[in-house]
Amino acid sequence: MVVAIPPAQQVVADAAARIGGHQKQLRTRYPHALTQLKHFEDQRNSSPEFSWPDWCWLPMAASAAIVREAGLPDPADIGRIAAVGQWTLTGRHVVLPDQYVTDLHVPDASRLGMEVADMDLAIDRTLLLRELEGHCYYLANPVAPPDDGKVSMWWTVGLYVHLEHDVKTGRAELRMLLDHDRGWEHLTPVWVHIDQPSLAWSARDAAASIRSAAAGATADMVRALVFMVWPMLAALLNPGITLTGPTPLPQSDTYLPLLRGAQVWHLAAGDPTLRSV
Repeated sequence: MVVAIPPAQQVVADAAARIGGHQKQLRTRYPHALTQLKHFEDQRNSSPEFSWPDWCWLPMAASAAIVREAGLPDPADIGRIAAVGQWTLTGRHVVLPDQYVTDLHVPDASRLGMEVADMDLAIDRTLLLRELEGHCYYLANPVAPPDDGKVSMWWTVGLYVHLEHDVKTGRAELRMLLDHDRGWEHLTPVWVHIDQPSLAWSARDAAASIRSAAAGATADMVRALVFMVWPMLAALLNPGITLTGPTPLPQSDTYLPLLRGAQVWHLAAGDPTLRSV
């Protein structure tokens, strides 16, 4: 007998399979990356060179050093190692919006038309630094991709999100790694300076970073990505929406050792609260 899987459970199961694949690729391409990242983080405050703000778990200069040491040519791997590595080492949190939050905050394909050009979702910088301090979340997108092949090719089925302290400029950055369900090589790093983190202000920065990592992405595709991902992040940071859980992440036999300890948290409407996971 075939048992129907509730949509939310299917979204989580699909996310688990994708994350497991990312874990496998990280370990295959960079066998010592997790050990190296933990070594760098353990040296925090040991010298001026290893000092950075508390809200940043580890500057991406560490991931850059790992890529250089491996002699591999893809600079996008810096963002991939940083996000997947931090997710692995700082709690393994998968976040799924519930149906109510999805209806309010997560655009579907029908809402990615010209009307979104007027959207401007400002996010308070202090709130951003506080809520994401030291964390890397994987946000699973519960909205199915459209039938349009050109759009669905770049549809974001989930994203890793964390904070970065740029050691060269001293600026705070919001870092996202977009998952298009197309494997490691198509995980798309996106960065936004958060001195003024609003959608209108950041769209150009995000578009430039997407194009640098996703050859072939058209202006329409880039625009769809930016305007779909930003509301999901706004929902995560909304003080009126609570994180409930955790529940264990479903684990297939294929990726069981790689996902051990992973947790699912649900974004649900509720009373304003300070959240810490």
